Amino acid sequence: SHLSIDETSLSHGELYTILTNKSAKGGKGCIVAIVAGTKAETVIEVLRKIPESLRKKVAEITLDMAGSMTMIAKRCFPRAVRVTDRFHVQRLAVEALQEIRIKHRWEALDQENDAIEQHEPGVYLFTRLMYFAFIRPGEILNLQFSHIHLREAYITVHGLISKNGKTATAQIIPALANELEGRLVFQKPEYYLFSTGIQPASIHFRSRNHSGVMKRLWSNWDC
Repeated sequence: SHLSIDETSLSHGELYTILTNKSAKGGKGCIVAIVAGTKAETVIEVLRKIPESLRKKVAEITLDMAGSMTMIAKRCFPRAVRVTDRFHVQRLAVEALQEIRIKHRWEALDQENDAIEQHEPGVYLFTRLMYFAFIRPGEILNLQFSHIHLREAYITVHGLISKNGKTATAQIIPALANELEGRLVFQKPEYYLFSTGIQPASIHFRSRNHSGVMKRLWSNWDC
């Protein structure tokens, strides 16, 4: 016969070990035993109440990769071939693949950031302001150098340029401060941080919407 053993939670987080007969295919005689708990010794004690002659007839038992399940299978069904449940194998494979995918994704993002920083520092600073200061693209385009307070480590987003019409401040973290410091050198307070060509100037870089802002920004990046 072919059996399966697994643990499940039936109610209120209580765990049970369930032994099923695969030959019954979910029909009558499918449930062989239900044992409260998952401790190997407890389950073994209950399953050994099944006559040894019947337990030795089990040719195969499917289980997960938990050490307790392996012990139960070896002690109670010594002649059965132990087969790892494919669900658990697939889950481990998918998790491993996901880890690799995330690792390569971060590496690709780092390479992209390095390329942007090297070839177009203006675009790089723009994205840093969105990422680190949580300032909207349209608001960033309205920022003037007088709005940047490096010593106090904050940026003023005036109500006249903010989306909700309310004046607010954004914190300047060290990673962003380093980028802004290089931008602020020899600039006039009334100049905008980003103007034509994503360079500081007195001319306001206008765009009607978010997508227009990003399209014009990236059109200036050619690396």
